[in-house]
Amino acid sequence: IPFPQTSLGACRWLKQNGVTAQLIYIDAGHEAQDVELDLKNFFEILTPGGIIFGDDYADPSTGVAEAVECFAHEKKIAVELKEQNQFWVIEKKQHL
Repeated sequence: IPFPQTSLGACRWLKQNGVTAQLIYIDAGHEAQDVELDLKNFFEILTPGGIIFGDDYADPSTGVAEAVECFAHEKKIAVELKEQNQFWVIEKKQHL
């Protein structure tokens, strides 16, 4: 179902309505701060054992890789890279 909204607005609505997800694809802002904010917000509604992922990791004109690595370091979780490092994948551990 289309849900035209900003990342922050959509995540806020999902949280307020008790929505959780097992799989979340992030493809919004590409500045490091925007990506990190999306990761922090959407990670909260990701179920334990769920996957959050996105693209543009290998694109040096974006801040995607920097934000993903910073977020993973803070959470002490691994980042898996796919398709010649274009896609990044993070699994939410069961105990987070």
